[in-house]
Amino acid sequence: MLNVEEIKSLNMVEVLNRHYGMNFQITGGQHVSLSPFTSESNPSFHVRQAQDGHWLFKDFSSGHGGSLIDFVLIKEGFSEVSEALGHIRTKSGVHSVGP
Repeated sequence: MLNVEEIKSLNMVEVLNRHYGMNFQITGGQHVSLSPFTSESNPSFHVRQAQDGHWLFKDFSSGHGGSLIDFVLIKEGFSEVSEALGHIRTKSGVHSVGP
């Protein structure tokens, strides 16, 4: 079962590409894409890996940011972190619902 730390360490670029169809370019050491939250013509969605190994995003067009868990909470409209964790585990092929 993936724990929270393992989920935060999943390669966010790969997950967002595979499950949300996002395409990234590398710009200035960060992965950049069009926002999945707003309609735009210039990419403002940035993803980077922090020094602790966790992946983080910042969407400058919507103001959203955080980890993969935060992304899934927002994108899927979940109100509970446990829902987002379960969704990520299911998409990753891990079907447990524990924290």
